[in-house]
Amino acid sequence: AEDIRVFDIMAAVDESLDITRCEHEAKGCLDDGRRCITHDLWDELSRHIYLFLGSITLEDVIAGRVMGAARGANETTGEVMAAE
Repeated sequence: AEDIRVFDIMAAVDESLDITRCEHEAKGCLDDGRRCITHDLWDELSRHIYLFLGSITLEDVIAGRVMGAARGANETTGEVMAAE
């Protein structure tokens, strides 16, 4: 369990976490092939999800060590929001 990452489980069952509407081979999410104005935002969020799930092991889930695993990102976001 300590060597099995949640990302590995998702990949093994062919589960995509891509939250854009684009097909893997398409250039963009709009009918004419262009990318929508928020495409890069959603694409980057998908990348963060993959990175997060790649950092969490099955043992972490079983032991309850998932809560707070993204704390560094949340603290940075909180600092930015407080500055506004």
